[in-house]
Amino acid sequence: ADVIKAAMVEIGYDASRMPLGKLSKETVKQGYQVLQRISNVLDGKSKESLVDLSSEFYTVIPHDFGFRVPPPLRTEVMLKEKLEMIAALADAAL
Repeated sequence: ADVIKAAMVEIGYDASRMPLGKLSKETVKQGYQVLQRISNVLDGKSKESLVDLSSEFYTVIPHDFGFRVPPPLRTEVMLKEKLEMIAALADAAL
């Protein structure tokens, strides 16, 4: 369990706001759906706001940014990192 917790901290997940045991498959699915919408914007298929979508993602999947403003997910690299995070969370939520 400590290994999973350490991995979650490393990818930015805030387990204090939503412990992994309380993370539902539905929550992970919602996070994934927001990332799909971000992907559509990055691919030019949608005109939604990346700032708004990023905020929605960070609301669904809590992150620990301290006092920093969460960065909008604006690049394929950032999106890939969050998709990997969602995959890890999906495994933890089973």
